[in-house]
Amino acid sequence: MIAANLAFALAVAIGVMMLFLFNGFAYWECLTAYALCGGFSVLAFAWASASRTPVRTDQRS
Repeated sequence: MIAANLAFALAVAIGVMMLFLFNGFAYWECLTAYALCGGFSVLAFAWASASRTPVRTDQRS
């Protein structure tokens, strides 16, 4: 599942970069968009990983 999420994030980032590139933006602007997509993907991955941490409850009564 992690590999699928990372592959999807990479595909989206490359797609955004190509969209910027074909619309006449400069190469550094495309790299900026690519970096922003990558940063957002890393933040989303970290948030998803942290939110899946099981909460341990005290079972003693």
